[in-house]
Amino acid sequence: GIAEIVRPAVGHLRRMGAEPFVFPAMGCHGGGTSDGQKATLAHLGVSESTVGCPVISDIEPRQIGATGDVLPFFIAATARWTTPSA
Repeated sequence: GIAEIVRPAVGHLRRMGAEPFVFPAMGCHGGGTSDGQKATLAHLGVSESTVGCPVISDIEPRQIGATGDVLPFFIAATARWTTPSA
């Protein structure tokens, strides 16, 4: 039932002006490869046609911060991240 949850969220984000996409965040599942993770998502019913947005499976990480300068926080390099204004 993942697609049934993600699809309305994608629609809501689009109505807010975002350009959503799905990317896997599953570590070694799917063999730890981009293609394997995309196949795992497809097996779970998550595809561009079922969720209404691109599924981008690029597992290259990019560090965008750290919690208390101790634990690094990573996001997929394909994700656009903006830091909220203070």
